[in-house]
Amino acid sequence: MAGESLTLFNKKILFSCPAVAYLIAKEENVLSEFVGGYSLITPRKIVARRDTLFDVASLTKPLVTSLIALKAFSEGKLDLFMPVDGCKGSFTVIDLLRHESGLPAWYPLYKFKDREEVEDFLLNKIERKKPKEEALYSCLGYILLGFILEKNLGDTLDKLFVKLIREPLGLTKNDASFNPDLSEKEKIAGTEMNGEFEKEMAEKEGATPPAIPEEGLWGVVHDGNARFLGGVAGNAGLFATLRGVFGLLKCYLKSSSFLDKKVLELCYKRGEAKNGEERSAAFKISSTEGWSLGQVLKKGSLAHEGFTGTFLYIDEEGQIMVMLSNRIHPYHPRKSFSEERIAFVKAGYEILEG
Repeated sequence: MAGESLTLFNKKILFSCPAVAYLIAKEENVLSEFVGGYSLITPRKIVARRDTLFDVASLTKPLVTSLIALKAFSEGKLDLFMPVDGCKGSFTVIDLLRHESGLPAWYPLYKFKDREEVEDFLLNKIERKKPKEEALYSCLGYILLGFILEKNLGDTLDKLFVKLIREPLGLTKNDASFNPDLSEKEKIAGTEMNGEFEKEMAEKEGATPPAIPEEGLWGVVHDGNARFLGGVAGNAGLFATLRGVFGLLKCYLKSSSFLDKKVLELCYKRGEAKNGEERSAAFKISSTEGWSLGQVLKKGSLAHEGFTGTFLYIDEEGQIMVMLSNRIHPYHPRKSFSEERIAFVKAGYEILEG
């Protein structure tokens, strides 16, 4: 019976994370919605609510950075196919969107003094592969993309998000924002208390992540590079509610008029790289080889995951699934979240197909 798997999922998921919020929809029609658990359990317990803002981590990439680039391209304000200025070698904005620039996945950019040094490192000094040779998921690529958008569009990424995306969609800071208002922390889900997971990664590169507040990463972005850049970066930094994510994700519906139709096709079409992952201008494509989650997704569908325990899905038929959580609160569990995402997807399909 449709819904049985979702009922079972509801019973099990809160053993894996303090709070979860999910939504399943067909186009504008929400078929199932749930918020449960605790947005914070340390230093005190706070019940998760519909208006709880979650650190969506890498969902910032499709919901902010890609959307700004694609919207600007739709309006003739940015050329996605232009070579990036000032870099050693040649790659384009669309290469960055598709993770085909050759930049590696991650590096602790807080090793450097300031943003100027970071930008010079990413453009000229970091070792990278030949562009379009391999699709390799790169947080560094999206950080650089954020810098490029700011330079070409004349404002900071958070302000560009408000002007080009949030306000035209009728959303507010209560739905989605960078650096949320800490005077309203009870509306924000916490993540790690001590940041030990990234600290261990950074130590291998001789770096130390930015300081963590006494109350932990609560209303402060979890990602260390984004934190170093003031909480606003192309790879991470967005905090959003369930409905806020839904409002942003709907821009990628085939029926949406937010993006030019030809531009929207870039989000459903694989890039030029023949090796590595299958990536479009905003998403990971379900047919990516070796992706356990992709094996249960419909052919040609699009998805994206976030380190804090987030996930979104959209396909050409207008089916949408969103899951937000704070699975790394109060401490990183040191295990994958793949099984939980797969269980959610299977249950979601039952609702969508039922």
